[in-house]
Amino acid sequence: MKTILFLFSFFIFSGAVYSQAIKLDLSGNDKNHVFIVQKDGLNVRLDSKGGLQNDIGDKPVKRDLNGRLSDIDGLVIDYDINGRVRQIGDDRIDYDINDRVRQIGNKRIDYDINNRVRQIGDDRVDYDINNRVRQIGDDQVDYDINNRVRQIGDKRIDYDINNRVRQIGDDRVDYDINGRIRQIGDKRIDYDINGQMREISDLGDNLLLLYKTIQSFNNKNAH
Repeated sequence: MKTILFLFSFFIFSGAVYSQAIKLDLSGNDKNHVFIVQKDGLNVRLDSKGGLQNDIGDKPVKRDLNGRLSDIDGLVIDYDINGRVRQIGDDRIDYDINDRVRQIGNKRIDYDINNRVRQIGDDRVDYDINNRVRQIGDDQVDYDINNRVRQIGDKRIDYDINNRVRQIGDDRVDYDINGRIRQIGDKRIDYDINGQMREISDLGDNLLLLYKTIQSFNNKNAH
């Protein structure tokens, strides 16, 4: 599923999305999809059973008496009596009789008989015979012979000889001598003496998500 994780993170980064506020991350198993809710500049990851899947990083957070996240950098999270997320900011979360997320704010979520997400709001998600996403809204998704995402809409994805992502549309991805991502487009990534990325807040939440996704994607391809 690593190509799917990369695929949907790319949609978030590029803005070529199939919903104004709700994106889909199919990096988990097919029975527990993850929706990415964009609110107030943050990406909140909500699984289809109503649980939060967030990597908070250095954002300020608050927790309720049960130890659950109740505030992420000013964005309030509420839960129902079953412990499921029921509201993110001003977006209410509703569930179907199968206990799956069926609506986030004004965006309805539909599933097919195979439990795959089929539609988010007005945008349809189609799959090929290999169960790979082939179209999201108006954007076609193409793959190369190595099963890597090659093109999304009019954005081409290129790889280097080490099977690492090297370009996304017009944005080049560069690496340092240690194999770490050095630059994405015009955004430079610096590291401290311990090898940890610094100045994370300057990247923005979308670019940070893409950074982590490319890093994970490249690491898996190396094995």
